[in-house]
Amino acid sequence: MSEPPGEPAEEREIVPEVGLLSDGPIGIDGTVAGLDARDRREVRKLLAIGVTPGSRIRLLRRFPSFVFQLGFSQFAVDRELAERIVVRWGA
Repeated sequence: MSEPPGEPAEEREIVPEVGLLSDGPIGIDGTVAGLDARDRREVRKLLAIGVTPGSRIRLLRRFPSFVFQLGFSQFAVDRELAERIVVRWGA
């Protein structure tokens, strides 16, 4: 198998994109990098459903609510909560 044109694989660095769940790509796996919650109630809600740094997450849908998969479970949240989940996409 030959390498694509450009740098050899060992010299290329792939840097995963970090962003909010609300802006993330649909169907791509990511890792929760952190929670940007200014309100303790929001943090408690997210922690209660298992959204913790290091968790694997996948955005499934944006409308009418943000639906994401965490493990074998799916959850629906409003935009406000989806904007509080910071994800490293492709990681």
